[in-house]
Amino acid sequence: MKHLINKEVKKIKLSHLMHYVVRDEMKQNFYDDETSPHHYKLLSYISQQKDNQLIYELGTHWGLSSTALAENKSNKIISYDVADRRHIKLPSNIERRVGNIFTLKQEHELLTADIIFLDTAHRGDFEDLVYKYLKLNEWKGILILDDINFNTPMREFWNSIDVKKYDVTEVGHSEGNTGTGIVDFNNQVTLIK
Repeated sequence: MKHLINKEVKKIKLSHLMHYVVRDEMKQNFYDDETSPHHYKLLSYISQQKDNQLIYELGTHWGLSSTALAENKSNKIISYDVADRRHIKLPSNIERRVGNIFTLKQEHELLTADIIFLDTAHRGDFEDLVYKYLKLNEWKGILILDDINFNTPMREFWNSIDVKKYDVTEVGHSEGNTGTGIVDFNNQVTLIK
């Protein structure tokens, strides 16, 4: 991804993906609402910037983020969740895996990713573990973090990052100002308001 253009992110439409959304009116509004205060438009935008990317998601939950990331059908998404949610319908370019990537001893696979989206328990410890692993191994991709302002441990984690980073809450998860951040391990992102 070369440029992140806020006004282009805001134009993204996701209502055509609503058939993937769990039958819950509130969750459907996450895709349908023109002014959605969530990060799904941002994820779709990032996915559409380049073809044939390998994207890892840590924290599938209801599949809303992975579905937005899967918008570009040439990209492959590998999504991990500690809960087995295979009953949730997801696009065909998403591979689901159940378990903690570190417990499964599959963390080395993260180093093959172009993009990693991290949306887990928001305690700061797991986020820090992933960040330090990527940094130690000189990974050269983009790490997207959800809920960087969610609580004190997440704010402390975000503030501890010493790699080029952007707070993109304006086009990310702005509801309750919980925040979205991008960590640019390869100086490949330019933010345009």
